[in-house]
Amino acid sequence: MTAEVAVANKAAVVLAADSAVSTEQKVFNSANKLFPLSNYHPVGIMFYGSTTIGGVPWENVIKEFRRFLGNKYFCELSDYAKEFFKFIDAHEYLFPETSQRDVFGLTAYSILDALAIDKSVDRDSDKPKRVKSITALKGNIDQEIARMEGIPPIADLSDETFQARLLNCYQNEITKAIEEVREIGTDPPDDLLEKARHVLRLRFTRQELLPRYSGVVIAGFGTNDIFPRIMEFAVDAVICNRVRQWPISDYSVDYQRRGIIMPFADKSVIRMIIQGIHADIEDTFFRNLLAYVKNLPKLVLSQISELDDTRKNQYISAATESLTKDVLKQVMKPILEYRQRVFSEPIFKTIETIPPSDLVTVAEVLLSVSKIYQLVSPGMETIGGPVDVAIISKYEGFIWAKRKQFVDAHLNPGFISQYLDR
Repeated sequence: MTAEVAVANKAAVVLAADSAVSTEQKVFNSANKLFPLSNYHPVGIMFYGSTTIGGVPWENVIKEFRRFLGNKYFCELSDYAKEFFKFIDAHEYLFPETSQRDVFGLTAYSILDALAIDKSVDRDSDKPKRVKSITALKGNIDQEIARMEGIPPIADLSDETFQARLLNCYQNEITKAIEEVREIGTDPPDDLLEKARHVLRLRFTRQELLPRYSGVVIAGFGTNDIFPRIMEFAVDAVICNRVRQWPISDYSVDYQRRGIIMPFADKSVIRMIIQGIHADIEDTFFRNLLAYVKNLPKLVLSQISELDDTRKNQYISAATESLTKDVLKQVMKPILEYRQRVFSEPIFKTIETIPPSDLVTVAEVLLSVSKIYQLVSPGMETIGGPVDVAIISKYEGFIWAKRKQFVDAHLNPGFISQYLDR
C-alpha cells in the first residue's frame, strides 16, 4: 500500500506521493511514483499499487510516452489519458506478444484454480480441498459466470470482435490451464472447455481487477480547461495488444466545486481528517445500529402474549422492513449533515481560497500525518520515505515543489543538461 493525494482549487492542482513500495516481506522507501506526463504542457501522472504493467516498470512506460508525445497537446485532459492508453495499446515493443501470452496463461490458471476449490469445506483451512468431480467444477464455473455477468464490461474490450480474437489468440493457454487445474493429462470435455472459455472471456473483459493491478492518476489541464481536472483509472494488464483499463473517478474544479482533496491508495487517514471520523468506526456504528433496529420489532412484539406466533412473525417482518428504511434515514441524515457542515465544508472552503504555494503544504502535511498514523499503528509500515510534491498550473506548467534525488549533481555535471534536453 502507499499514500497519494491531489489537492486542487481554481488556480492549480498539487500532486503528492510517498516513496514506499512493498513486497510480501520488505518495504522500500525510494520509489518514484509521480512524474510529468508531458515535458511541455501542464499534465502530471502518478501511480499506486503495482509498480509495473505487463512486467514493465511504470516509470519506463511514462518516460517512453513522454518522448513519443513530444510537444503535442490536447484540448482536454481526458484526451491526454486516451492518448496514453492508446500508446500502450499500439507499442508492442514494450509488451511483446510472448510476454502478453505468459501473463494471460498465468492469470487464467489462477482464476480457474480458485474455481476448483471445494466451497462446501472450510475456506480458512491450511489446505483447502479441491472439487472431486468435473460436475462440481462446472457448477463452480457456472456460479462465477452468473456473478461476472453482473459486473460492467470494460468499454474498450466489450466488442464481440475483440472477445472472439481474445479466445482464439489464447486457446492453447486456456486448454493448458484447465488441464493443469484438473491435474490430469487427458483432454478436458468439450462442455468444460467451453465453460472455461466463457468464464475467462468475462473475467478478462469485465471491470474486476486482476491480482497485480495499479491505480493511475492523471491530473492537470488541457488547452481548453480553465480549471484543473483529476482522473483516476484502474489498470492491470495488457492482452491482445489492449490495455485493461477503466475510469474509477473523475473530478473537476468548477464554479460549484471550488476545492478538491482526493486521496488515493491508503485513504483512511486523509478521509478521517476531512470527515471527522475514521471510516472503520463509522461502518461499525451503522452496522451495529442496523442490527439493533432490525431486532427491535422482535424484542417489542415478543412481550405481547395476546398475539400468536404467526401474527407476531407477520408484524415483525413488516415492522423490520419499515424501520430499516425509515429510521436509518432519519438517524443518518442529521449525522451526515453535521459532518458535512462542521468538518468537510470548512476544509474545502479554505482549499478554495488559499494560494497555490499553500496547497503544496496541505498535500505534504496530509501525507505526513498518514505516515505518522501508520508509524504508531500495528503492522507493516507501507507508507514512508520522502514525499514528492508537484504543482501544476495552467500557465506555469508542471513544477517540482519537492523531489528526492538519487543523482549527485556535483558527481554528474552533465546529467542536468542532458535531462533538460530530453
